[in-house]
Amino acid sequence: MRFFLLFSCLIIIELSFGQDKPMRYDKVINQIPLGKEQLFDRVLLWFDRSFFNNEDVIKVTNRKAGMIAGKAVFYSGYKVPVNNIDSVNDDKFVNYNFEWTIWINNNYIYFSIPQIYINGTTLVTTAKKCPIVILAQSDEITDSQWNLAKIYLIKNLDVLLDSLQYKLLNPSAR
Repeated sequence: MRFFLLFSCLIIIELSFGQDKPMRYDKVINQIPLGKEQLFDRVLLWFDRSFFNNEDVIKVTNRKAGMIAGKAVFYSGYKVPVNNIDSVNDDKFVNYNFEWTIWINNNYIYFSIPQIYINGTTLVTTAKKCPIVILAQSDEITDSQWNLAKIYLIKNLDVLLDSLQYKLLNPSAR
């Protein structure tokens, strides 16, 4: 009985603390029929064509290790449903900053963002409660927008990485 109570307490403690972890993003792009050198060159070319100033995005390249890393400012737009028919663009929770790493090997790429910050200062976590107070807005609406913004952040990062995968498989496509 004591073991059951202790085990139950540990589960409750884990659940209460486990809900506020830093949000991270990881994606593997695999089944690319290219070697490490070709993948490395094509990833650099994708950065050159996809970002206005890739020198600000890429901070470290190590061809031998198959690693490219850097920092990014990422705009992640989303729409808030207003009623059953319409939705509106929201300007809260759209500017993110993060450090990222791409590991390149034969036939696959691993992309990782271990921590994401909103407006460069506030760590984005898995918690449902928004860490930012919006004046003249209820906590319920703020929390709802916060969670919606995080869902769209993941979707927008997926779109970005899908474009990388497409360019790797179709290098002549614009």
